[in-house]
Formats: sequence, C-alpha cells, structure tokens
Amino acid sequence: GFSDFCLNHPHLKALKLKALPVYDDWGNAMLQTKNQVVGEEWYSNSWENLAGLQAFSVEPSLLAVDHKRERPTRKRKFGEPFYNAAESNPIVHLPVLGVVFKSCLQIEELEIGVFTDVSETFRIDGEDLAQITQCKLLRKLTLASFNIVEGVFLEEVLKECIHLESLRLKNLGSPLLCCYTKHLCAALPSARKLNTLSIFQRNMVPLAKLLDSIEQCSALTRLGLVAPSDAAPFKWSAGVLTQRVVKLCMKLQNLVAFFCVMNIPKSHKATVIKQLLHVMSPRRPSFCVDIQASDKNSLDHESFSLPLVHREVLVHCNSRIGVVPYDFK
Repeated sequence: GFSDFCLNHPHLKALKLKALPVYDDWGNAMLQTKNQVVGEEWYSNSWENLAGLQAFSVEPSLLAVDHKRERPTRKRKFGEPFYNAAESNPIVHLPVLGVVFKSCLQIEELEIGVFTDVSETFRIDGEDLAQITQCKLLRKLTLASFNIVEGVFLEEVLKECIHLESLRLKNLGSPLLCCYTKHLCAALPSARKLNTLSIFQRNMVPLAKLLDSIEQCSALTRLGLVAPSDAAPFKWSAGVLTQRVVKLCMKLQNLVAFFCVMNIPKSHKATVIKQLLHVMSPRRPSFCVDIQASDKNSLDHESFSLPLVHREVLVHCNSRIGVVPYDFK
C-alpha cells in the first residue's frame, strides 16, 4: 500500500500521484467518477517519511471534495424537509493538501491538475487550495483543469509564497465566466520574484485590468496569455491594440518571450507584431513574440515562431514532474 511505499522511499525528491481511470461494464472511462482513495491513506503518518519531497504532482480526483448533499442514508420521514434528513448524515471535509504540506515542508514545485485532453469536472475547495501557503519554499506552481468557485486563495498564495518564480493556470472553474480574474489582478503585484507567467483561460473579464496588473510584475521574463473569448479586444483599433501591447512589453523590462492569443481582428496581427519588434528588438535583441487572433474557445494552440525553449513553457501546459513511482489502484 501507499504507507509501505512511503516507508521504503525516505529520500524521494519527486512524486506524482495518479488515479487510474474507472471503467464501466463496456470498458468506457467514467470521467465523472470520483476517486475514493482519500481517507486513511492520506491521514496516516506516511507523509512524515517523505519530509525531503521537493516536487509533487497530484491529480484533482485525489483531492476533490464534493459539498453537494448526497441522498441521505437515513430514510426521510413523510413530511420531513429534505435538509433535516441530510443533516443527520453530514459530509466529512478532508483537507488533504494540509495533511501533505504539514509533513513535506521542502516542496519547491507543485502541480495540481491533469495534462491530457480529457475534460475534468472535479472541484477543489478554496480552503484546500489555500493550504498551498504552507509551502514557504515554493518556486513553481501549476493548477490545471479542475473546477473552483472563487480565487481568493490566489491572493493568499502569491502573498505568502514569496519565492514563487513560475505560475501556470489553465482551465480553472466554469467555462462560462472566469471566477478568479479580479483575485489574480489583486495578487500579481505581490509576486515580486515571478519570472514566468502562463495563463490559459476563457472569458477573463475585464482583460484590460489583467494586463494592467501583469505590468506590475517587474521580474517577468516570459509571459503567455491565452484568453480567446473576451470580446473587448476585438473592438480595439489596430492603434489602440498596438499601444496596449507595446506598453505592456516596455513596462516589463526583463521580458524576452511573449505568447498571446486573444479575440482580435486578424488584420491587426501583422501590424501589432511589426511595431512591437520595431520597438523591442533594438533594446532587447533576444526578444521574441507570437500574437495570434482567435475567436474560438479552444485553449490549445501552437506556435511556430517562438524558440523551443520558450514554446515548451508558454504554449504547452504539460506536466514538468516526470517521476511516476506510484499509482493509486
């Protein structure tokens, strides 16, 4: 079991926990089936044996907490309100991330998410995600493809994790409207050491306010922004859009790579890139940019102009933790 695994690997530096898919009787993957391995496995003293863990990757299904009231196990009496019966069978909240971080204080790189084309519907509570603040040495954080209902935890994490250098966010929350834009805008000025920021998100409103906040991340060297659904940029003229992008890149004095996908007129693309390179190249010869126009909801795009070293960071939101020593079964 997992306890034996931890006991036998006291010097483990990187750990990726994956939940094997659950299949129905016809062999089809049941995407919305919640994994039930959390509980005794997480609350055991196993994690104390992994005190030296530095890189940790975990899938949302191993952390998801369902707060919806399940059908009561006690039979409801005739005429009794449903909530009375439900209160007799309370749902136990499992702060599983807090259990891990209490023992693993050396974590520098953290991934929570899935990095495949499978659409996940698991929700992680903001209180659980706020436990990330216990990782005082955290340098790299990736959150990908799970549901959240608010983004207050981002303000707490970026304020408390003062060594954070890389932040990647992809497809969090409802596809209808991004629920964490204002919290991210409030949090970014606190990220003094942030040098890599990559955001893949639909309907980030208002996008202009987000750009203003990004400008305050003075240490940024690489910036990726895939926000194709906001209609506001489509209304900007070529001059306004060019001015906005040039101002952003000039304010970020260390920026050398910029990847951007927005809902802008395709006719503006060449004008913006030409003017941006005209301004930036004399000042920063290594500066590279790829701006794409897209009105589609897809968050998966490709770049053929960015060097590979930047493309792997800004264009592809892949897992960076390659060690997979244990699968929950």
